Amino acid sequence: MDELLEEVTSMQHNGQASEAIELLTQYLEQHPSCMAVLLKRASVSAMISHNDDALRDYTAAIGLDPSCIRAYLGRASLLQRCGDQLEALRVLDEAVRVSPDDASDALLERARALVDLARYAEAIDDTTKALAMASSEESDNLTALLSTRASARLRLGLFEEAAADYERCLKLHKLSGSMALGLGLALLLQGKLDDAMQPLRNAQLTPGHRFVMAQASRALAFVFLNRGETKMAQHAIDKAERELQNCLEWPFKAISLPHKVDGTVYLERACLRYLQRDMAGARSDLALAAITSPTRTHARVRAIYCERQRKRSR
Repeated sequence: MDELLEEVTSMQHNGQASEAIELLTQYLEQHPSCMAVLLKRASVSAMISHNDDALRDYTAAIGLDPSCIRAYLGRASLLQRCGDQLEALRVLDEAVRVSPDDASDALLERARALVDLARYAEAIDDTTKALAMASSEESDNLTALLSTRASARLRLGLFEEAAADYERCLKLHKLSGSMALGLGLALLLQGKLDDAMQPLRNAQLTPGHRFVMAQASRALAFVFLNRGETKMAQHAIDKAERELQNCLEWPFKAISLPHKVDGTVYLERACLRYLQRDMAGARSDLALAAITSPTRTHARVRAIYCERQRKRSR
């Protein structure tokens, strides 16, 4: 079986996913209860968007072993990709219920799903529970948990707590641009402009992640404007504009988001336009963001923008 799984992995890398599925199917005809092969076929099917087949395999795996966390996580991930966030959350609830002592991964994925649904307090609870279970030697898992909690805290306005989580992340991964950006934003939202400068500069120079660079550049522009350094602010704005344009032209190379890339980029560019006092441009980008990724976040930001416009017009 191990040789089979190695061969299938090699076939995946060589673009032979369909052939790999046939090979796995032949094995399962002789060994229908083999969990490892069943889960492998599900993941390969999901990779080539044979979603119904993948869901059937994940369901069959759960039927064979109701305590198999991998099956629940795979099914939930696929449901999220298909846009069924609530059903994915239900699957993750079940994963936590059936294996409470080994639920760290399920709690992390459920927390991420809760953040997507703007249920931030619940996400904080889940990540805190998972952190209590996590091993100090698993730095990647700790970073994922801390960054997810930090993101939820940031959205709830718990800026000091978010900054503390991002600082812990950076101790584990010093070169993480997204963590540096999170820390910079958390400090910025506390009004600590000088303290925010260095992490934002670090994030601005992150190679290979243009969206992080754009966000950091916009935040730096805000700092420079508040300090009266208009030339530096314009330089940061220009950099942010370049990176956002790159994101729109090469979305999958420029930004590591699972879906709705354009909406997220347009929303960021709308914030940049607002910083430049380009209200017509900001309004246009907010409309594009709402069309390409109509989420509660965009609706909320648009409402804030409109309220500010109303007050400015008085």
